[in-house]
Amino acid sequence: MKASTRKELLPAAVLGALALIASAVILRAGRDTIFFFDEWDFLLGRRGTSVDTFLEPHVGHLSLVPILIYKTLFSTVGLEPYWPYRVVVLLFHLVCVGLFYAVARRRVGAWPAVGLAALLLFVGSAWEVLLWPFEISYLASLAAGLGAWLVLSEEGRGRDISASVLIGLAVASSGVGVPVALGVLAGLLLDPERRSRAWLVAPPLALYAIWLIGWGLPAESPERIDLANLPDTPRYMAEMAASAAGGLSGLGEDWGRIFVAVFATVVLFRVLRSGVSAWLGAGLVTAFAFWGLTGLARADVSPASTSRYIYPSAVFLLLIVLALPGRAGTWRTWATRRRLLWVIVAGAVVLAAIGNLAPLRDGGRHLRTATDAVVPTLAALEVGGSAIPPDTRPEPQYAPQVAAGQYLAAVRDRGSALPDGLAGELRGPDAPAVEAALIRAEGINLARATGVAIAADPPRVLQAIMGRTRTSEGCVRFSPGGASAALDVEARAGQRLTVLNRGQVPAEVRLRRFAPDFPAAALGAVPPRARQALSLPDDPNPAAWAVRISPGGPVLVCMA
Repeated sequence: MKASTRKELLPAAVLGALALIASAVILRAGRDTIFFFDEWDFLLGRRGTSVDTFLEPHVGHLSLVPILIYKTLFSTVGLEPYWPYRVVVLLFHLVCVGLFYAVARRRVGAWPAVGLAALLLFVGSAWEVLLWPFEISYLASLAAGLGAWLVLSEEGRGRDISASVLIGLAVASSGVGVPVALGVLAGLLLDPERRSRAWLVAPPLALYAIWLIGWGLPAESPERIDLANLPDTPRYMAEMAASAAGGLSGLGEDWGRIFVAVFATVVLFRVLRSGVSAWLGAGLVTAFAFWGLTGLARADVSPASTSRYIYPSAVFLLLIVLALPGRAGTWRTWATRRRLLWVIVAGAVVLAAIGNLAPLRDGGRHLRTATDAVVPTLAALEVGGSAIPPDTRPEPQYAPQVAAGQYLAAVRDRGSALPDGLAGELRGPDAPAVEAALIRAEGINLARATGVAIAADPPRVLQAIMGRTRTSEGCVRFSPGGASAALDVEARAGQRLTVLNRGQVPAEVRLRRFAPDFPAAALGAVPPRARQALSLPDDPNPAAWAVRISPGGPVLVCMA
């Protein structure tokens, strides 16, 4: 290989090595997770093949491309393992970085492009986009937009058609595609030599308008434009820019405000000195359209520093940076004459990457916290099966979209979403959480018992702790002999126990099914001189329940 060829390939090789490092860090940060929040909408709410399945808006967005991707994964991978979904979103991130590098290299040269692309590669403050597969929606829009800029760098009718298709894909992936399309349109209109090519933006925007009229506008959504947010939008836009600058630098939003102020001054000086170039106009229109539309829709809903907003904002800021030198070759000359400064820039990139490790790590922890809450509830749904009311939503915080009936139908079609078949192996450390979720989902509780018929066979005694038992007439009589006395009996799904408390203090009742020990918290307590019943729904799992009664006086436990 010639020395000149090696020299040309070296920057790309360096960026590739950095990409491998970033991939390892990102994959580790998002380990041990499953579907999170909006992903359940795609899984449970888009199960058909009708037109509405693909075109109904998701919180105001046209999400055709991500829905197609998810449906493909559902059909080929199933609901578990989850790692292929994470690999897909990582690949989209790497594609965005690679396309940005290709675009930047044409304008500022190879090594400056590596530095700028590396900032985007390690932007851990945007952890939602890096760790959450659902955000392929944003990444697909950005990748298609960057691809459109790349093919438009040269003339050709085929390139124009390709760019138009890519803009269509950007618009069909998420709402970020609309600012991307407007930015491309502005760039073409501001360039006299390429103004005649502006037609290529019209078809995708026309199709988007048709979708908006047919599906987008009639739907109620938190992403709808609300003019009541107009007074708050300028501040919201500034905070979005500051969050992106702070994310790129790894120093956070406070430093980001300073960087944005300096950056805005540089941009203003550039405009006053040389006017608005096509590239600068395109970058500004894209950024301001994204920030403005997001502010009008979300200023009263979510903070401007929301992680998922940082990634597209960072891309748009970097595109504006590419326009600052003016002519495409200016940075190449500037970089060649100031090699020491580029060493300093390389050090800044390293520090930015290190600074972004903490938010990336914390984002992964947040997703694992959600997983730890959701997994036991899903296992409970699979154990309880038809015994659980189909409209039961067992995890309202992290998976409010998951209803028992819809989830079990998806499991029948695609298999379990639980890691390593958890629902089939419930004797491990997850068992107590699964039992607690199952008790909530099946609605198991103590209830007043009146007019109860006693079965011929008494409940089977598992153990009597510090007390004496006597069996008669389908019941077990237990007389405690100390403060820690307890009676453990067996009950199977579909059976009903009654507990008559003849003592002077409440008798606590606890349940376990898969866990080795009873929980510390009691299911409830039978009041003194009262009888209560415990009904166990007839679910398909063959495992029996163990019921512990901890009385302060004699009790009578019967099988009803």
